[in-house]
Amino acid sequence: MSRAKVWFLGGGPGAADLLTVRATRVLAEADIVIWGKALLTEAVVADHARADAELLPWPPATMSDIYAAYDRAKTEDLVVARLFWGDPAIFGAVRDEAREASERGVPVEVVPGVSSLGAFAAALGLELTTAPGGSPPLILAAHRDDPPAGQRIQDLAGHGATMAVFMAGKHAEQLQTELLAGGFAADTPCAVGNRVSWPDEVVVQCRLDGLAAAITAGGLERHTLVLLGPALAGEQVG
Repeated sequence: MSRAKVWFLGGGPGAADLLTVRATRVLAEADIVIWGKALLTEAVVADHARADAELLPWPPATMSDIYAAYDRAKTEDLVVARLFWGDPAIFGAVRDEAREASERGVPVEVVPGVSSLGAFAAALGLELTTAPGGSPPLILAAHRDDPPAGQRIQDLAGHGATMAVFMAGKHAEQLQTELLAGGFAADTPCAVGNRVSWPDEVVVQCRLDGLAAAITAGGLERHTLVLLGPALAGEQVG
């Protein structure tokens, strides 16, 4: 019976001990482990992968190299573990890769993981779906250069919900401007998280009108998540 399979694993936000039990079991069985060096600590792989497993860090591996590993899973009867940052269901980009593996005739399974959002909320001691006076909705968004119709940050801000904005560090001034234009007040409490759960994690709380300054001053261009809105009401911010 063939053992060939590609597993897409939620690697958690970075800390090795935030992997799920299921993910560690898969890593211990995998012949090839693919992981993103910029998004996961090397400890995530080293602590759990088989000693003789082939490690394929990305980069320097390319997407062609990753797809070649899926080919080998089929032809060499291998188990491949592909680690994604956080939870693959939240901006994980797992869909295209799962399709590539499936089209090669290799069984695919996705293992959920601890999201960076969950880790950030835990670091702040927050429950994101409660606030004084009720249970506000929670909107997850990514700050993109060319967002799909109806998904602009300014449009989403108009709902007045608690917002989690991923990929928030690249254009900090633009993000602040869009949130204010969407209807959030200048004194809306915000929190900025960068590499949460890593040894060098940064967690900063501020007002919305100081958001860009907080991101820029910390040099937090990559892997930055911003929370703001009703769930942070009552938080002490500068």
